Amino acid sequence: MIVRTAQTADAAAIAELVNPVIERTTITFSTVKKSVEAVATGISTLPCFLVAENEKGILGFVFYSQFRKCDGCTRDGALDCGCA
Repeated sequence: MIVRTAQTADAAAIAELVNPVIERTTITFSTVKKSVEAVATGISTLPCFLVAENEKGILGFVFYSQFRKCDGCTRDGALDCGCA
């Protein structure tokens, strides 16, 4: 396994990894599925976006950016994720 800087060509594989997590779990603050285009934009604009990969393909990813309020911050107008 290697960890490397993500490339926009990785966007489809990353979207395939993250979208089931968004749809079926509560372990992310994201509530909207990520399009391939949105992932590609993130790869090209975020200060750090890495992927873990082996001979079978991309296994996971990580990125960071400046803090901003997330989709999960408000529910019925009340802050409920603790990020504010």
